[in-house]
Amino acid sequence: MGNKRALYCVIMAGGVGTRFWPESRQRKPKQFLDICDTGKSFLRMTYERFVHLVPTENFLVVTNTRYKELVLEHIPELKEEQILCEPIGRNTAPCICYAAYHLRHIDPEAMMIVTPADHLILNEAEFHSIVEDTIEFANENKALMTIGITPNRPETGYGYIQKSDNSKISRVKCFTEKPNLELAQIFVQSGEFFWNSGIFIWKVNDIIDALAEHLPEHHALFEGVSPLLGTSSETEAIAQVFSECRSISIDYGVMEKAENVYVRCGDFGWSDVGTWGSLYQLSRKDKYANVKPEERCYTYDTRSSIVSLPKGKVAIINGLRDYIVVDTEDVLLICPRSDEQNIKKYIDEVKYNTGDKHIQPKTIVVRRKFSYIVLLLFAASLAGCSPINLTIKWEESSCHFVGRGVYGRIKEVGDHHALVYDVGRTAVIRFSHDKCESWGEPIKVAKAEGYTYTNCELLQLQSGKLIYTWNARPLRDTGLPYKIMYALSDDGGKSWCKGRDLYIAGKEPRSGCWEPVALQLPSGELQIYFANEAPYTESSEQEISLMRSFDEGKSWSYAEKVSFRAGRRDGMAVPIYLPHSGEIAVAIEDNGVRGSFKPVIIRTKENWRDGFVTGNDSRRDEALTERCAVNEATYAGAPYLIRLGEKQTLLSVQSTEGRKGTNHKFANMQVYVGDKNARKFCNRSTPLPDLNEDGSALWNSLAQIDDTTVIAVMSVSGMERGKNGIWTIKGKIIKR
Repeated sequence: MGNKRALYCVIMAGGVGTRFWPESRQRKPKQFLDICDTGKSFLRMTYERFVHLVPTENFLVVTNTRYKELVLEHIPELKEEQILCEPIGRNTAPCICYAAYHLRHIDPEAMMIVTPADHLILNEAEFHSIVEDTIEFANENKALMTIGITPNRPETGYGYIQKSDNSKISRVKCFTEKPNLELAQIFVQSGEFFWNSGIFIWKVNDIIDALAEHLPEHHALFEGVSPLLGTSSETEAIAQVFSECRSISIDYGVMEKAENVYVRCGDFGWSDVGTWGSLYQLSRKDKYANVKPEERCYTYDTRSSIVSLPKGKVAIINGLRDYIVVDTEDVLLICPRSDEQNIKKYIDEVKYNTGDKHIQPKTIVVRRKFSYIVLLLFAASLAGCSPINLTIKWEESSCHFVGRGVYGRIKEVGDHHALVYDVGRTAVIRFSHDKCESWGEPIKVAKAEGYTYTNCELLQLQSGKLIYTWNARPLRDTGLPYKIMYALSDDGGKSWCKGRDLYIAGKEPRSGCWEPVALQLPSGELQIYFANEAPYTESSEQEISLMRSFDEGKSWSYAEKVSFRAGRRDGMAVPIYLPHSGEIAVAIEDNGVRGSFKPVIIRTKENWRDGFVTGNDSRRDEALTERCAVNEATYAGAPYLIRLGEKQTLLSVQSTEGRKGTNHKFANMQVYVGDKNARKFCNRSTPLPDLNEDGSALWNSLAQIDDTTVIAVMSVSGMERGKNGIWTIKGKIIKR
């Protein structure tokens, strides 16, 4: 390999390793631990694995800023400039972008190996042989190489790669991410599928070409600051880029889309040692199938368990079967091995109740100061437009009557769309598989004697399940209470479990509860927001309440207050999560701002651990910019908020601006474009500008259909005789 391109090794070492909690923490995650009891951390073993192929001066480690000193401690052979620091984690695509552009600056002809920092490889001689094959192939071809592992069991925790033929190096046919057990068994039996190692080999210019084609926004961001790489401005430039960068994996962003992806498969004793369970499988066991310290751990009637203890700690364990026991200085975890997937839920619950002290160190602040010349370079490189230059052009020809009903809400579900609403006191759902051109027949979700089921909402959970929420409003003189309810579906909405009570309020409207909306955080925590009058039976006040679930709806926390303006009514909450900042933004209607109800955004970066938002709180902002604000007498309520791609947000309201009066019954839908932080909403557009003055377009919602198209849903009266009900209209996202 002497006359070939210079070879570099990029080690990705920025992960947190939450599945090894409480041993792995944000202050010292898995890659810096000696979990396998070899006397070396995963990071050190990774360096030593590749130093036989790559000279020390050709290593780069991409890690979080907080781990820079830890990297140098574990690999003291490296120089400080060989550590590339990510200010915030953005998954593997931005990590590899940074390394690729940095390497191009050093050596435009470089050959690049990319490897995770925390994998275990037992047969390194076989592994080196396979890596050399991939290097040779990538050197001679414009190829994106990856390495596959021959599976020895139907593993549901790994991604799979399907080969297109049986040659030693084969073009990749497809990638499949973490299948269910039944599909994993089929994969293993077929002989065509291999575990995805997450190790890549390519020429630096080949991966940059692929990024330009398949992740053009990332390419533009890093290309824009490439003149600053290797200069004193690099740190600040990268901080700005990562604050703008979408979090996405290289597999999803590039490898699944590119045509020139090849795989070399083999069996070299690989494991990502990603969980306590996988460590148990790899470790030497005693005669009772336990993995535990040889000294200081005394087990009685205990089988098939794994025990981890801090130095000096003595443990006596009696009567466990198939358990994980991990003791650290401040956290003790005792958990069935079969429930290991819940560790992330345990972390969320601990974090919610005790804060970050058992999870992570003090927050590291990324400076946002940025020089004028860097800003110019950066701005010139951005693809797309500033939010202030965008608006929606509504297409009258696409206006469509769906059917009788009220409170329509539209959501993307997989590769199609779902519309939920109430009709005849019944909560229903309909699906469209042609970008909302037509809708299937209504499917009944829930109905009950004595109630109107209304304010329907829908969310697809990370598991693929659907959760349908609604407001149960009692009919007059029934003596029944107001309720927030929900139902779950495991089959994509074809069938639903029986409706369940989430929150029960009073029996009168002045002590009722209203308008539930669900949100799921990246951690898996499920939240339901709703307007709540129940705590204020002696006044007309109303708060926004929140309930949480850490098991996708099996159990729920008590209701907590997240927003309240004394003497006023906060209502109609619609939350979104902003991934670039980790912030939750919630659109509400607030009648304490300027006269009648106006749209307001409340927000938190601490998942409401910073307390509820009061009337004069800095976390409560009027949504519309000054030049787009409506006058005090105008009603502009029932807001709906969505993200529009990665750089904008959309806000809709029902407004009486330009209508014949200020009564909300005559309101029309209006839509505003905001920035990615759900601020600075402006550039108003009206989906139905010619709506009859006696008509209305109320209780609206929005969804994005594709990169250039959005759809609005409204409960409309006064459009066509006999067609009062749910209407939709499409709009194009255009420059203003």
